[in-house]
Amino acid sequence: MNQTAILLGVLCLLFAFANVAAEWKGGKGYVLLTKVAASSSFLALGLWNFAGSFYGSLVVVSLAFSWIGDVSLVWRSKRALFGGIAAFLLAHVAYAIAFAGLPSTRQHSSVLCLSGIS
Repeated sequence: MNQTAILLGVLCLLFAFANVAAEWKGGKGYVLLTKVAASSSFLALGLWNFAGSFYGSLVVVSLAFSWIGDVSLVWRSKRALFGGIAAFLLAHVAYAIAFAGLPSTRQHSSVLCLSGIS
């Protein structure tokens, strides 16, 4: 793992913790700022690590839709809620396509089976 990926990972954590604190304190401006910063750092980390393969491209597309969903939900309106839900749905569809394209192994099947049970 290189230094850029580590830095982006640390930024993800810091912005996520800052967002939780902003939500707890109730400052809408800080919530928006930290939510966008956290989601943007997740997307940047995905671009840095996953671009270049079909699987990686779908993960980045999923992260981009998740970014849209996160930003939409900050506004707390009915329209933004439905937009956010739609974006998260598309993100999960892209994740499912990405994971379905991975080679199947006994370990993957066990994990999928156990996650379906729980």
